[in-house]
Amino acid sequence: MSGSNSGQKGVVIQLDEYDRSLGTDELNLAEFPLASLSSRNDTGSSTLLFEDTIFDEGAKKNVERTVVIAGSDHFGLPTSTDSDILLLLVHLTNVRNGMKAKRVEFSRYELIKFLGWPQDGRSYKRLDESLQRWTSVTLHYKHAWWDRSTQIWKTRAFHVIETLELRGRGEIHDDGLSSFVWNDVIFESFNAGNLKRIDLGVYFSLRLATSRQVYRFLDKRMYLRTALEFDLRQFGTEHIGLSRKYDNYELKRKLIPALRELEEIGFLAPCPAEDRFHKLASGEWIISVQKGQGTKARQLSESPIVKELTDRRVNRKIALELAAEFSAEQIEEKIKLHDEYIRAKDKRISRNPAGFLTAAIRHNYEAPPPVKVRKSVSAVSAERRGLDSRIQVARDDGQTLQENADAEFKKHYNSLSVEDRARLERDALQNAPKFFRDTLKRLESTDHNAVPEMRQHLVRDYWQKQRSKTN
Repeated sequence: MSGSNSGQKGVVIQLDEYDRSLGTDELNLAEFPLASLSSRNDTGSSTLLFEDTIFDEGAKKNVERTVVIAGSDHFGLPTSTDSDILLLLVHLTNVRNGMKAKRVEFSRYELIKFLGWPQDGRSYKRLDESLQRWTSVTLHYKHAWWDRSTQIWKTRAFHVIETLELRGRGEIHDDGLSSFVWNDVIFESFNAGNLKRIDLGVYFSLRLATSRQVYRFLDKRMYLRTALEFDLRQFGTEHIGLSRKYDNYELKRKLIPALRELEEIGFLAPCPAEDRFHKLASGEWIISVQKGQGTKARQLSESPIVKELTDRRVNRKIALELAAEFSAEQIEEKIKLHDEYIRAKDKRISRNPAGFLTAAIRHNYEAPPPVKVRKSVSAVSAERRGLDSRIQVARDDGQTLQENADAEFKKHYNSLSVEDRARLERDALQNAPKFFRDTLKRLESTDHNAVPEMRQHLVRDYWQKQRSKTN
């Protein structure tokens, strides 16, 4: 399991040059969660504990396995984002040196680009903190670390990364290659071949942290079997990372959105909730999963349209969403418009080309041809008076197309009666993508302060789409 040319001296393969579907995962790291499902480190706890009991075929007895993740006082426990980055580091090691060297060189720029994060100081800081966190975290495996060379469950305690060197100026630019060194325990497992393929194109396209953990765990477990059953509590709390405070009803409620997302991409076979979960006795439930065809996710991940968008600096996750929601013809039309504006060096796109392209696709803008030469103020004013207000171009003060559309919606919304507003909101929520409806419902159940903003976003997008259809 090595990248092509990885052993040739002087050849450095970049992550973007390597097929994302040929990702690499270490089997022990995929068995239990090593991070909280939250994207923020605010639990106040310094440890995570996961445990289960399995039957060891070699020893012919049950083995009680325990994994403890101990964070440092300063950096705290790993988050779902840190879990994504650790998986990326495993893959990077295969791409960079074919799993042959503990020390791995990288540029922070290529990691941030692969993750689809903005190339700004916040992203560099976020990545640096994650790498520092993995350097400080200690993993304690009790009869839970599989030693492939001896075929025995071992008790091991170790840091994930032994040393880390970050190179950069002002948390923004690389001024040389950074590097890290794996701990011997993990690297020995690499060398023993305790590895598997994982489709990182699919993994990083999943919206929910729960979905990514379910995908990673089941992708390992379904290597030889296409249908599996698990104890619900053991599956949800010990292998996915949901809270032990949840009762069985809450565990099912938390798992269903993730399972449905995996059904939608074809990784899991569709199954209604009443057939997915089975009650054995009072307080005892099992969950059944069956592997799906898996074609839709692969096709979307490898879509030429997605590559065309990411080549124009559109965030990969956003590119996947656009490819799933809009026709290839509409996206290609807006890409052509984007490219014409870029070639003409039109100032209406110069501030944020990727943002312009994303907004043009989502709201089906029919913008005027690019301006190749500067016109007089009077000529520009006369031209703009003839434009539909929905697609009014940016003014000289730098106002963007999206800002104009938002302002127009706000004006329309404020003019509505209370009854008309309620009707518009109801129609918007009914027609919103299922993922957004589920997310809003979840946030509303916790009185999250992001609820009003998200509701307004859904209503605005619905109104703008409906208006573009009628014009």
